[in-house]
Amino acid sequence: MNTELKNLIPETNIRTTEDGKLSVIDVIQELTGRTGKRASEVLKRIELNSEAVSANLRKHKFEGERQRFTPVAGKETIINI
Repeated sequence: MNTELKNLIPETNIRTTEDGKLSVIDVIQELTGRTGKRASEVLKRIELNSEAVSANLRKHKFEGERQRFTPVAGKETIINI
């Protein structure tokens, strides 16, 4: 995980892509203590209110059985969230 983000989010199970982008759902879960479903609802509200965030999200399918496409973002977008 990026060093700057480590300072904001302690070592966790946040999934990262090969190019260092973070699972936005995982980040919201860690910061708020909400379930994955609730974190997804939070993200939807954020996307409706912030074009800057929604424009910088991309979908990534992590390895593993039953994985779905997950919104991921770089550090600037994560900080904006």
